[in-house]
Amino acid sequence: MKTKLPLLIVSMAATVAAASAAEALKHYWEGSVEIRDAQVIAHRSAHIDAYGSSKVTAENNAVIRAYGTTEVEAFGNAAVHAFAGSKVKARENCRVIARNFAQVDAAESAVVEAYGNSKVAASGNVTVLATDNAEVIATDHVTVLALGNCKVTACGDVSVKARDNASVLASERAIVGAHGTSVITASGEATVKAVKPAQVITQEGSKVRVTFLKAEPDCCNQVLQVA
Repeated sequence: MKTKLPLLIVSMAATVAAASAAEALKHYWEGSVEIRDAQVIAHRSAHIDAYGSSKVTAENNAVIRAYGTTEVEAFGNAAVHAFAGSKVKARENCRVIARNFAQVDAAESAVVEAYGNSKVAASGNVTVLATDNAEVIATDHVTVLALGNCKVTACGDVSVKARDNASVLASERAIVGAHGTSVITASGEATVKAVKPAQVITQEGSKVRVTFLKAEPDCCNQVLQVA
C-alpha cells in the first residue's frame, strides 16, 4: 500500500515556510528602527536604518537609510539615502540621495542626487543631480545637472546641463547645455548650446544644432533654451 506521508511532510513544510515568511515581514508606521537582513514595509513617518541584505518597501513620508546590499522600493513622498552598493527603485515623488556605488532606478517625478560612482537609470519626469564620477542613463523627459567627472547618456526629450569635466552622449531630441571642460557627443536631432572651452562632437549626417555662447553671467540660464 502506498503511503502519502512524504506528500504530507512537504505540505507541512510549505505551510511552515509561508508562515515564517509572513512573520518575517514587519510593518512600521513611526519611530526610528534599525534592521539587518530583514524585510520590512515603512509607512507614514517611519525612519529605517537598513543593513546587510535587507529588503525595504517605503511609502508615504518614510525615510530610509540603506547600507550593504539592501534593496529599497520607494513610493509616494518617501526619502531614501543609499550607500555602499545598495539598490533603490524610486517611483512617484520620492527623493533619493545615492553615494558610494549605489544604484538607482528612478521614474515618475522622482528626484535623485547621485555622488561617488553611483549609477542612475532615469525615465519619465525625473530630475537628477549627478557628480563625483556618477553615471546616468536618462530617457523620456528627464532633467539632468551633471557636474564633476560624471557621465550622462541622454536619449529622447532629455535636458542636460553639463559642467566641469562632465561627459554627455546625447541623441534624438536631447537638449544639452555645456560649460567648463565638458565634452558633448551628439547625434539625431539633439540641440547643444555650449560655452567654450566645452567641446561638442557631432555625428556625421545628423541634424544636431550647435550654438556656442559667450561666457556671460546669464549663459547658465540660456543653455537649455531651444534656439
